[in-house]
Amino acid sequence: MQWKKISITLLLSISLILVFFTSSFSSVVYDKGLYDEQHEKNDVYSIFGKETADIATDNLISFFKEDEKLGDFFGEDEKSHLEDVKILFNKTFSLLYISLMTAMLSLIYLIWKKEYKSISSGMIISGIFTIAIVLFFYIAQNNFSQIFQIFHKLFFTGNYTFDPAESNMINLLPQSFFLNMAYIIFSYSIIKGLVSLVLGIGLKYYSGVKKTANLK
Repeated sequence: MQWKKISITLLLSISLILVFFTSSFSSVVYDKGLYDEQHEKNDVYSIFGKETADIATDNLISFFKEDEKLGDFFGEDEKSHLEDVKILFNKTFSLLYISLMTAMLSLIYLIWKKEYKSISSGMIISGIFTIAIVLFFYIAQNNFSQIFQIFHKLFFTGNYTFDPAESNMINLLPQSFFLNMAYIIFSYSIIKGLVSLVLGIGLKYYSGVKKTANLK
């Protein structure tokens, strides 16, 4: 049925897009080396000293990854906010696993049905939309502060506003940290989008050549 083929192709496209972004996010969120690089760029070590900043960062990553309790470096309001952040992280990881499973099942179904043209279409669509989303981010980056505020209003309760003069969390992870990490995540994502686009075009060409050969 044509509608079923179209539905599975769209499902493959959407799930691949989600996999590209969520897998890129998951590859950086626990990367201590990237945190260290950002601390250098943002002069965090000049505020806290390297040892204190490293201990706080290790504690934060372990809190997100292994349920370690947050230390006294963070205030009670900051801890409450970071609990909400952790919940959002876990939802993102769940979305990654669900999207990956959906993409795999869609691929298996289309391969079983020998719908290679649909697979190529799904890969091309996911590549194009991923690239478009990343390009939109680069165009909109000048309004990152506004985007950052809207994001917090959408996903968090009232515990996301902190005074930089008093907040260790804000000084450890200033807004520039999140902008730079977004660059990295979107850079990884656009590479995956480009690979999907190229492979999709290649598969479409191969399927066309094979179909022509079978007709002769």
